[in-house]
Amino acid sequence: MKPETSEKPEREAEVVDLRRHRKAAEARAAEAKAAAQRAARARAAASRQGILGGRRHAGLILLAVALGLLALFVLPRLL
Repeated sequence: MKPETSEKPEREAEVVDLRRHRKAAEARAAEAKAAAQRAARARAAASRQGILGGRRHAGLILLAVALGLLALFVLPRLL
């Protein structure tokens, strides 16, 4: 009978495909660059919006609400 050994069997050397790792790293870098560009584009679009936001008629709506409130509180006092 053979004596039992507690040594781990040696692992065989693995062949590593560096092209695959390089390609994956380039893909991660390209994705990070694209994400940075998307974020910059979103910041630029946000800075172009006016004070009232992106609605085209927001000023007109605000004016109508202000006139309505003015009429609600001022006209009864004048009559």
